[in-house]
Amino acid sequence: MFEGIQVAAAVGRPDPHAGEVPVAFVQLQKGSSLTVDQIKEHLNKVIGERAAIPKDVFIMEEIPLTPVGKIFKPTLRWEAIKKHFL
Repeated sequence: MFEGIQVAAAVGRPDPHAGEVPVAFVQLQKGSSLTVDQIKEHLNKVIGERAAIPKDVFIMEEIPLTPVGKIFKPTLRWEAIKKHFL
């Protein structure tokens, strides 16, 4: 995990050319001042496969969780779609 990030998740966003592209959502640790650009730069360094590098990174106040504490990805997918297409 990257210093300053509390929780992170990647989901697929529909793409007319590729079918789907990865996007990332992150929840920062309290007091962290990481920026989207810093996170993208880090991801470009640590992810070896170009197609797997998230095309967008979104910082969220709080990542949505299920009642048992797992990341609720349907909400993140919908957010990715809304931010890109609406």
